[in-house]
Amino acid sequence: VCIGVKASNYFMPKETLSARGPGGGGWITMDMTLAVTANGKVWGADEQGYGRIYAIGDCNYGCVEGEGKPDDWPIPPIPKISYPGEEEAVIATRNIEKIDKLVFRGVKTDAFGYPLKPATMHWPWGAGMF
Repeated sequence: VCIGVKASNYFMPKETLSARGPGGGGWITMDMTLAVTANGKVWGADEQGYGRIYAIGDCNYGCVEGEGKPDDWPIPPIPKISYPGEEEAVIATRNIEKIDKLVFRGVKTDAFGYPLKPATMHWPWGAGMF
C-alpha cells in the first residue's frame, strides 16, 4: 500500500493522466514500452507510430491496466520506490536508441540479426524490496 503520495503532473494534458491510483489519480499513463498514452493510444508518437515521450519513475501510473484484477494486468501496480524508476530508465533509454536506429539510420536488426523493436516493460526485480 502506498500512503502519503500525490501526483504532481499538472503540466501534462488531462487525457494523459490516470483517473485513479495512489493519492486519487493524476499519474501519467503509459504502454508496455513506457511511452506516454492518452485514451489507450500512444501520445506524442512519430509518423511511424513510435512513442517519443516516456514516463519513468514516480510520475507514471506504475502499472499497465488490462482485463480483470490488477494481478492479471500486463504490469500490475509497482511500488513507488526508487528501484523501479531506475529499471524503467534503462528500458526507456534503450527504446530511444533503438527508435533512433530504426528511423534515422535505417538499421532494422540488432547485432545478432534479430528484428530491432522497442523493448517492453517487465516486473522490476527489486520492486518488492523495502
